[in-house]
Amino acid sequence: MYPLFKFISLVLVSIFLYSGNAWSLNKDQLMSSFFSVVMIRGYNDAGGLAYGSGVVVGDNQVITNCHVLRKTKLQ
Repeated sequence: MYPLFKFISLVLVSIFLYSGNAWSLNKDQLMSSFFSVVMIRGYNDAGGLAYGSGVVVGDNQVITNCHVLRKTKLQ
């Protein structure tokens, strides 16, 4: 193995092992975050359904990626 690859591997493994507690999740926070994820459904020009996902950020406000709405027809 190359010395640089060994060094980088050692650093990454050390960081991973040191930050083990960072991966623990609070069940209540995790469950509340599930309720803010929504499915977005629209119709494309051919009449078929287009699906995507979004995240609720406020009252009647959802953030999604552009590709989710790109192929839906505008009304």
